[in-house]
Amino acid sequence: MNVNQTLISKVISQYLYTSSNKACFNVTGVGSSCITWLLGVSGASNFLLNAQIPYSKTSSNELILNHPLSNDIKYVSEETSIELSHKAYRKAIHDHYFNSIDSNNFLIDNNKIETNILLNRYLKSIEDVIGIGCTGSIKTNRLRKGKNHAYISIKQRNEIKNIYIDLEKTREREEEEYLISLLLIKNLLDIIILENNNFIELDTYHEFESFVNKLLKPGDSLNIVNVKRKGWDFSIIDNATTTTSNTIERSNVVGMYCYRKDKDGKNDLELELNEEETLDFLNEKNFNFIIFPGSFNPLHTGHLSLMERAKEIIINSELNENDKMIGIQTMFELSIENVDKKPITESELRERINRMKEVCDEFTLLITRAPLFIQKAKLINKDSKSFFVIGSDTAIRLVDTKYYQNDTKIMMKVLVDFCKQNCKFLVAGRLDQKDKTSNKFITLEEITIPSGFEDLFIPIAEFRMDISSSELRSKLNKQN
Repeated sequence: MNVNQTLISKVISQYLYTSSNKACFNVTGVGSSCITWLLGVSGASNFLLNAQIPYSKTSSNELILNHPLSNDIKYVSEETSIELSHKAYRKAIHDHYFNSIDSNNFLIDNNKIETNILLNRYLKSIEDVIGIGCTGSIKTNRLRKGKNHAYISIKQRNEIKNIYIDLEKTREREEEEYLISLLLIKNLLDIIILENNNFIELDTYHEFESFVNKLLKPGDSLNIVNVKRKGWDFSIIDNATTTTSNTIERSNVVGMYCYRKDKDGKNDLELELNEEETLDFLNEKNFNFIIFPGSFNPLHTGHLSLMERAKEIIINSELNENDKMIGIQTMFELSIENVDKKPITESELRERINRMKEVCDEFTLLITRAPLFIQKAKLINKDSKSFFVIGSDTAIRLVDTKYYQNDTKIMMKVLVDFCKQNCKFLVAGRLDQKDKTSNKFITLEEITIPSGFEDLFIPIAEFRMDISSSELRSKLNKQN
C-alpha cells in the first residue's frame, strides 16, 4: 500500500492548522485514520475540538437519538452521515463558544456586562466551525455480500457537502480505510482552501490532490453533492397532524433575525438564522435568555425601556458568576400564528422588522409559530435560564382557570411545566385592559398567584410608560 505520511502531515500542517476553522468529527470506524493523522501533527489544538468514534450500534444510537436502543437507524446511509455531521457541528459550536470565554481574566462587574455578547460569540462560532460525519462498510474478516462503501458529510453554516464512495472490491481492508480517510481530508481541504483566500502557496495541495486521485480505480464510483442551507419557512404546520414530539417542537420555530447598526453606517450586521440554526441556538445548555414576546406593531420606546429595566433586574438578582461569564441574550419574540387572529405573512413580518430598525440600533427577533407561552418556554433548553417579559394583563391570564378550560388541574400542570423548563416571568404593571376607562394601573402585587408558584413571577417595580401601540399604529397609517 502506497502510504505517503509525509505529504498527509504537510497538508494538515500547512492548510488545516493555519486556517481560522475549528472542527469536530463523528466517524463510526470507517475514516477514523484521519483522526490519528490529525493528532499526529503538531498544532492539532488549533483545529481539532473533539473527535468521537461511535463504533457500536449502541454508541451510534446514543449519539444520534440520545437513547441506546433503536430499530429506525440505517447505520450506513447518507441520512446517518448527515446526522453525524450535524451532531459534530453542534458540538463544535458549543466547544468553540465556551473556549472563547477566558474565565481567568473575567472581571465580574454588573455595570459592564455586555448583555448581547452571548449571541455575538455564538455567531462567530457558527461561522468558524465545521462538523464532519462519516459512516461506511468495508472489507471484513467474514463473508459479506453488500457493497464496500462510505458516506461522508461535512457541515458548515451555509451548506453541507455529501460525499459517497462505492469501492471496487479489489483492495484490502487497510487500503479501503486509507482511501476513505484520504477522501475525507481532501474534501475538507477543498472547503477550507476555497474559503481562505490567504493561502498563497497551493502546490502542496495540488500534489496531495493528484496523489489521492491516482488511488481511485476504474470500478470506484465517487459522487459529491453540495446542499445549500434553507431560509425561513412561513408555511403553517398543523401540529395536531404531527406524529413525534420532535416534529412538533421543530414546527414551532421559523427563525431568528439579528440586527446591529454600525456607528459609521457602513458595516451594519443583518443576519437571518433559519429554523435549524435557531433551534440549535435555543437548545444550547447553560445559556441565559431574556425574551420579550409581542406583536410589535410597532416596536416603540416603551418596549425598549422595559427590556432595559428587565436586563437590570436579571443581571443584579438572577445570575451567578458563571452565568455572567457566559452572558445573557435579549430577544424580542413574535409568533406568526395567533390564537384569535389570522397568521402574519412574510411581507407583514418584514415590514415590522423594517420599522423596528427605525427605532432600535440593535435587536434580535425570534420568530416562532408558538402563540402559547408554554410552547414558547419549551423552545428553550431546560438547562438554560429563560426570563419572559410580560405585562400584568398577561400574568393575570397565566393564573386564571378561565384560560385553562376552567380546570385548576390543567392550570397547575402548565405552571409546573414552566418550572421544569427553568423559566420565570418578569411582570410589568399595565393599565387595566378590561376597563380602560378606569385608568387603574395593575401590578404583580395585586395579582393572586397560586401557592407554591410565587417564585415563578418577578415584579418589574417602579416602571410605567403608558404608550398605546394602537394609537401609534393609527398615526403611522395616517402618515402612509
